Amino acid sequence: MLNRLKSIGSRALTRHAGKSTKEIKVNAVENYYDRTTASYIAGFGDVFQGSRPQSTEELLNYILCSSGISDGMRILDAGSGVCGPAIWFAQNRSVSIEALTISQVQVDESIRRISQSGTQNQIKVTKGDFHSLGEIYEHRSFDLVMFMESLCHAENYKTVLLECKKVLKPWGKVYIKDFYNIDHRARPHLRANQEEDLKSCKELYSSVFPSLPSLVELFCELGFLIVFLRSPGYESSLEPFNEFERKSGLMWSKHLKSQESWMIFQPIEILLTLPME
Repeated sequence: MLNRLKSIGSRALTRHAGKSTKEIKVNAVENYYDRTTASYIAGFGDVFQGSRPQSTEELLNYILCSSGISDGMRILDAGSGVCGPAIWFAQNRSVSIEALTISQVQVDESIRRISQSGTQNQIKVTKGDFHSLGEIYEHRSFDLVMFMESLCHAENYKTVLLECKKVLKPWGKVYIKDFYNIDHRARPHLRANQEEDLKSCKELYSSVFPSLPSLVELFCELGFLIVFLRSPGYESSLEPFNEFERKSGLMWSKHLKSQESWMIFQPIEILLTLPME
């Protein structure tokens, strides 16, 4: 067992948020979403969120309130999918949104959906990498940067958050909705199965989640103030994810070694603010 745990640690599928990971590459994420976006739409509709209540309306209203979106804001949706959330926010608040995705398939689908919704005066979609925000957007120009289950695809969390600092206005905010891996050091008998589940998650979905302590350490190192860090305040439903599995054929549930999904990772939402430097 001890040798098994040493092997697990060496693969580091629970990432340290302050360090680059070799498990994720930007071009692999791009290829993944070019290949699977149609399946995401079939399974999830236009809002690709694994942690969610059954009602999409409830989810988006919750995110709107939690992130503090209000009239007059300029918002960056970093990892915007096909702009389902961006369109809903634009329809419900007088905001300007820059939507960024690494996938050309998603850019094309987003443009079509934005045009159909009549929100083209509020939303602009761009193909690009959120590791380079400062090269794509004007510095100190956003009130809010949002990562809705997208930061888990980053090669380097630190690089992405440093880029956020470039494009945020003083006292601007970062909203992160994602997952962190459960720390099973106190339950070593669970770690082998957890590692196998994380490995299959990475292979199927190009996602590698961090430890919670390393996230907090990174935020503090970079000078962000934590407004809140908490579990989402809605009742989660697996029905949309199960539908996505059926439509896509990416059946992670068939690979799971753990008895319950909560034994692998947990959803989290975080709001950060950036004081004037």
